[in-house]
Parts: sequence; C-alpha cells; structure tokens
Amino acid sequence: MPSEAATPRSPGLLHSIARLGRTVVSVVRTRLEILATEIEEERIHFSQLALAVIGIAFCLQMAVLLFVAFMVVLLWDSHRLITLGVFAALFFLVGLGGLGVLLREHLGDEAARHPVRADTR
Repeated sequence: MPSEAATPRSPGLLHSIARLGRTVVSVVRTRLEILATEIEEERIHFSQLALAVIGIAFCLQMAVLLFVAFMVVLLWDSHRLITLGVFAALFFLVGLGGLGVLLREHLGDEAARHPVRADTR
C-alpha cells in the first residue's frame, strides 16, 4: 500500500493560478519595457531626422540667397532694380501659393473632422 509520503502532492489550483498571474505580470512588464525602448529609439530617430531637415532647409535657403545676390551683381549695371523686383515678386507669389495650399489643406482637414460645420459654410 503506497503511503502519502511517497507520492508528491500537487500544489493545488490556487498555486497554479498564482504562478499564472506572476507569468502574466512578467510578460506585461517585458512588453512595456520593449515599448519604452521602441519609443525612445523613435524619439532619437525623429530628432536626427529633424536636424537633417533643418540642415537641408538652411542649405537651400543659402543657395537661393546667393543665387539672387549673384543675379543682382551680374546685372548690376543694366537691370539691378528690375532683377530685385522680379525676384521679390517671385518669392512673394511662391509664399502666397504655399500659404494657399496650407490653408486649403487645413480647412480640408477641418471639414473632414466636422462634417456638420462644413455643410453650414
């Protein structure tokens, strides 16, 4: 006849549920740590991208400024005022066009978010 000391007793249902709970908490903690790491990496990537965009924009602005200065110096004796006026008008029109596109996109987004208000305009 086997004695109870010879057969190991199962820990029971409560012990299994507690172990399952610890496992779930461990998995959730691991996932949150992975999420935090991913967010930090994306923040660093975004910062690097923003710095690159700022650098590129600076270089393009300098190129435009130097091109205008070159054209004014090139045409200094004959048409310096016309050259300055043409470039000023060109930059003004490009700026107005960009503002129009920006406003149209913003108003388009606003109309999509609030369809009732868009119908009353």
